[in-house]
Amino acid sequence: MEYLNKIRSAVDQHTGTELERKVKEATSNENWGASSTVKNEIARATFDYAGYREVMPLLWSRMNDSGRNWRVVFKSLELLEHLLRVGSERVIDEARERVYTIRTLNDFHHVDADGRDRGAGVRQKAKQLIELINDHQRLQEIRAKAQKTLNKYQGMSNTGRMGGVGGMMGMGGGGRYDADPRFSSSRSSRNKWDPHAGGLGDDDADSKKKSKKSKKKNKKNKKSKKKNKKNKKSKKKN
Repeated sequence: MEYLNKIRSAVDQHTGTELERKVKEATSNENWGASSTVKNEIARATFDYAGYREVMPLLWSRMNDSGRNWRVVFKSLELLEHLLRVGSERVIDEARERVYTIRTLNDFHHVDADGRDRGAGVRQKAKQLIELINDHQRLQEIRAKAQKTLNKYQGMSNTGRMGGVGGMMGMGGGGRYDADPRFSSSRSSRNKWDPHAGGLGDDDADSKKKSKKSKKKNKKNKKSKKKNKKNKKSKKKN
């Protein structure tokens, strides 16, 4: 199965437009999650008419994949959730119009050769998404918070204190999909994914630490400048 997954991923990465290949990468059948950088690039593309037309049809198509490709379905739901949070408002409208597609995944089942129910994560994620789509106020609050975070880190990037804004949306990225899609993997190379935590992924946590360090440094610099001014004034008086 892993061999077939690799073949499919290789084919996906050589067909379609550059943006379509990014959607396929974010929703691949490989045993790891998509990076936040790729997800954010796809989200930005939804604000462009042509980009939106490339992203959404392909996303719905991959969401309807077969049970044995449960990772593709699960990652498609994850990507849609990301787009609802930080993508174009048109994504929300279309998700409401096509909520029935997500609702059908409440009955998604796939039992692997070892007797494990691989559809549990898909069913749970579909339920969460339907609740989010139907809760207009909560969704707008989430989007406002994400936009505030984006503006904050873009500003820091512009001043040269941070090298980029990938992963700043609080959505994390990456991680192995092991026995259950609600996996927990090593934090060394990819982020740890916890379905019960609404907090930051590794990339975002690092960014937050850097932000705090920068603020502390700026405060120290200001204090030192004030001290220098006081010393100069006292010298002049003497």
